[in-house]
Amino acid sequence: MYSMKEIKKAVRKDRDLKSSLVRTAEKDTILFDITGDKVADIAILDVTGDGNADTIAIDTIGDGYFDTVFIDTDGNDIPDTILCGNLQQGVINEAIQGPEVEAVITEITDTVISTVMEAAFTEVAVDTAAAAICTELEEAAKAADREYRTKMKEIKKAENKERKVNATEAMKQRLNEHKVKVEAALKRGKKQ
Repeated sequence: MYSMKEIKKAVRKDRDLKSSLVRTAEKDTILFDITGDKVADIAILDVTGDGNADTIAIDTIGDGYFDTVFIDTDGNDIPDTILCGNLQQGVINEAIQGPEVEAVITEITDTVISTVMEAAFTEVAVDTAAAAICTELEEAAKAADREYRTKMKEIKKAENKERKVNATEAMKQRLNEHKVKVEAALKRGKKQ
């Protein structure tokens, strides 16, 4: 496990962990309040006095008493002893010890780490996919907007062309009417 100084330094750098610290006068103890009831739920301890964390005590029930303790007795940084019971009153209901404990804790740790990493990779993959979808939607919206504007320009162009054709036809018709009137007036003038 890590030295108590390394753990304290890491905790001070993490805002969430720092806010969950419970003050203690003991140099060989770090207490955390996870539930927010101002009572320690997790304790990291240096029982041997060598400056390294070798014991983790947990209040799994939330009654204010540490009921589960993980201890590294052989110094290989993996807990090999688990004690269960009301430890602050000196009652041990169960003691599990041996290399099997180390193997199970290592397996559980590997499972937790792989699950966390998988979740992180999944989150990154989802974020990447969402960003790609957003980009595609934006591009599709821009393309649809360009297409709409192009069609509107074509419609206006067609309307303007039709208006010009109609105006030209109306002008030709008026010219023909004036031509007929002028010819009629000329014929009347010749007869007189």
